[in-house]
Amino acid sequence: MSADDNLLDLAREQVDATRELTEAVQALTSTLGVIAEHFGVGNTIAYRRKLERANRVRSARRDFESWNNRSRTDGDN
Repeated sequence: MSADDNLLDLAREQVDATRELTEAVQALTSTLGVIAEHFGVGNTIAYRRKLERANRVRSARRDFESWNNRSRTDGDN
């Protein structure tokens, strides 16, 4: 068996191993999706993200209003 044949065999084994790994990851992802859907985790995560965004918006609005009020107060003096 030549060096080229050995490399070709190694490449085939790597392709097969990569395919098996990809299939295993897809199966795991699918299983986790089913579990998350069953327990409502997906909705919880989406709700938490919306809540965090709303909190950031409120915080930014308060910061702006505070800055704006200080600017007006500083301008009056």
